[in-house]
Amino acid sequence: MRLTQHLGWMAFCVILAGGLVGCSRDPNVRKQKYFESGNRYYQKGQYREAAIQYGNALQVDPRFAPAHFRLGLVDEKLGAWNMAYSELATAVDLQPEFLKARLEMGNMLLAAGQLDRVKEQVEFILRRDPANVDGEQLLANLYAAQDKTDDAVREMRKAIDLAPDRPSSYINLAVLLINQKKLAEAERNLHKAVELDPKSTAPLLALASFYQQSGRWSEAERQLRQAIQLDPNDAKPRAALSRVYLAQNKRSDAEQTLIQAKKEMGDNPEGYRMLGEYYLSLGDTGRALDEFASLHRDHPKDRQVEDNYIQLLLMKGKLAEAEQLNSAILETHPRDAAALVSKGQILLKRGKNSEAADALQQALRNDSNNAMAHYQLGLAFDAMGKSDRADSEWQQAIRLQPDMSDAYRALAMMAMRKNDTTGLMDNSQQLIRLLPSSADGYVLRASAEFDRELVDDAQRDIAKARQLAPQNASPYVLLGKFQLTQKRFKEAESVFEQALQRDPNSTDAMRGLIAAYTGEGQSDKVLSRIEAQIAKVPGNASFHYLDGIVLARKRDLPGAENQLQKAVQLDPNGFEAIAALGQIEVARGSVDEGIAEYRQALLQKPQELRFYVLLGILLESKAEWQEAERVYQRALQLQPDYAPAANNLAYLMVQHGENIDVALGLAQTARRALPDSPNVADTLGWIYCEKGLNGLAIDLLEEAVKGTPTDAILQYHLGLAYQRNKDLEKARLHLERALQLAPDLPQGPEIRKVLSTAAIDDSKG
Repeated sequence: MRLTQHLGWMAFCVILAGGLVGCSRDPNVRKQKYFESGNRYYQKGQYREAAIQYGNALQVDPRFAPAHFRLGLVDEKLGAWNMAYSELATAVDLQPEFLKARLEMGNMLLAAGQLDRVKEQVEFILRRDPANVDGEQLLANLYAAQDKTDDAVREMRKAIDLAPDRPSSYINLAVLLINQKKLAEAERNLHKAVELDPKSTAPLLALASFYQQSGRWSEAERQLRQAIQLDPNDAKPRAALSRVYLAQNKRSDAEQTLIQAKKEMGDNPEGYRMLGEYYLSLGDTGRALDEFASLHRDHPKDRQVEDNYIQLLLMKGKLAEAEQLNSAILETHPRDAAALVSKGQILLKRGKNSEAADALQQALRNDSNNAMAHYQLGLAFDAMGKSDRADSEWQQAIRLQPDMSDAYRALAMMAMRKNDTTGLMDNSQQLIRLLPSSADGYVLRASAEFDRELVDDAQRDIAKARQLAPQNASPYVLLGKFQLTQKRFKEAESVFEQALQRDPNSTDAMRGLIAAYTGEGQSDKVLSRIEAQIAKVPGNASFHYLDGIVLARKRDLPGAENQLQKAVQLDPNGFEAIAALGQIEVARGSVDEGIAEYRQALLQKPQELRFYVLLGILLESKAEWQEAERVYQRALQLQPDYAPAANNLAYLMVQHGENIDVALGLAQTARRALPDSPNVADTLGWIYCEKGLNGLAIDLLEEAVKGTPTDAILQYHLGLAYQRNKDLEKARLHLERALQLAPDLPQGPEIRKVLSTAAIDDSKG
């Protein structure tokens, strides 16, 4: 009996075990377990863990649409917008009737301003489910984005009729009514939302925001204090309360609110980080650094705190401390994308642009959707002179993180350098949209408006920038630059002085002031004014550099050298001062010393391509053209598309009868990178001339001469191109002009011979 029972129990266990094994091997069960685990992580706000579990579910079944949908939601939370949209679109492709996925896609498209595509989604949703409340709300928001406010309000009222107990619908309607200036009705709808969901902080936050916009500060404060009481562990009401105080310029109350939050929410990262983030938002990097140093001691495992601390150390120039912390992370996590990005930033600040690019590209191999890595890689490429690749990286950063203001600022600055007014206008407007309380966007937009001669608009933007940031020098610098273009030198002088009062270290303001003095014919004031500013801020390397340049122009070479050496001591990475020291040696008649200066600079900075070009030019001046070619080739080994080296090498090759097709390729490379350079146009035009392509040559050489009409060599090249094209009248015009500009031109005998031949041909004619 016992044996029978024992065997029966064993059989039951075997059956049970078999059943369990069978279940664990069932892919539907496995994917569902991963999916449910992902949902639990998502509910706790552990989004990276959720992403792993949804990914595991998709490894079991790549066509599991709900996992694609949830992974899209996770990517949204993590700010990976492109990936989020891709996952949502996959969910819809796999399951076209997946209306929740379509709704989320519609909301993302709405945020991106792609209104036609929003319309496609909302029409599909409402065809399939005319009573879909979320669909009606999306349609209302679409109408609002199209400035069809009446239609938007109508659709929101319809959504409320369909589901009168949804608080979010009343909040949405209130926002639309505020746009219609129907404030009393908006307030009633917000109170209705609070009434429907009295235990939620969201309606209270919305009502507080309404009161804040209306300037009803005490009522806003009351709602937020109620929200804090309702959920003491929710950081959002405390953050909103600090903003209410800040809007009233009650900084001590705002700060105290966040100090209290840190004390009462010691285990909540959102709570204890807020004070440091507040200091950062004010631009008070000193107190922010102290706060995050303290947080790092108290919460050493919080990577967000550690990353912020490292970033602040970088902002304050404490590279050694930042590197020590960051290296410790990379020792244990060598593929950590955030740490690799910080490594790239450290290398960038040390002027090691190529190594920085390598670190950032490694970060992107590990995390291709890291927007900050793309942004920083753009900075590295920009520093290396690769503007097209920089532009591409910044555009990708924005695609991944549409609210990355730094990327828009970088694109605007690049557009300004390229005289691309459209790009400058577009990117500055995006910056204003993202940071309406920051002066930067208004200053950049004003620059574009000045370029378009929209002077009144520019003046308004400058006034706005001054209002937002009274101590910011940038609006004054921009206004001064505009006044210089108008030859209003006295006014420009006054404005640049005001800029220097606000920012005594402003190199742009000092350069502008020098230009104003020069325009007024008061160059004698320049030196004393620079030295007065150096007395105020002796640690500014740029001012010592400017002082050195002015002294050099006055032929005070020892004084110039002294100031330039001080500039290099203060900023060892400063290219301009080191380059100028080499030119001082040349001015003394010692080209060899200048060459030695640049060779020494290259020992210190072997990645600095501009030193190769300066060295090559001096070697050319000594007729050491073969050594100059080797120097240019070394630069091109470091960066094959480096235009100045490619141009100079191409010119030397054609001058000395080397492979003209290789020279042509180099010149075309330079032309693509520097399409507006007269020297580059001349090199390519001269090569076409040597190849017998006279029509192409003349077009480029005319462009070069137009850009630099006083360059005798350019006139000589154009004259020969016309002579070879049998246009003797134009040939004579430009060849004679070459001799007028430089009677001792080495090509003089050849020019006179050509002119003599042309005269004979004319007499025969």
